[in-house]
Amino acid sequence: MLERAKRLSTSIGAVLEDVDVELINQRNSNFDQVVIASPFLRLKLRYSDPATSPVPFYFRGLWDSPLSEGKAFELECDETDIDLLVGRLLKAKELLSGAIERSVSSKEDRKTAK
Repeated sequence: MLERAKRLSTSIGAVLEDVDVELINQRNSNFDQVVIASPFLRLKLRYSDPATSPVPFYFRGLWDSPLSEGKAFELECDETDIDLLVGRLLKAKELLSGAIERSVSSKEDRKTAK
């Protein structure tokens, strides 16, 4: 948590607060009178600007919901989009895990060398 707090305190980009998922079963298009009857998801990613955040992000896990609605980005997706997102996030996690393992090994090697 300390490393996370350090990283987030120097963040220059948006900081993810929460993700809401809404299932949409049907939508009526007012433009061309079409009914979309295939279910899809609406993902709402809530984020904050780290410079204006009232409470450091690393304490926010203590509550069930974010402190405020703040800024949000909505994305509509189906199973294909979810598969793409999950696949890319798993690859990103592998990349990060490998970097963390190398960092920890490097620190341990330096300790044993002393």
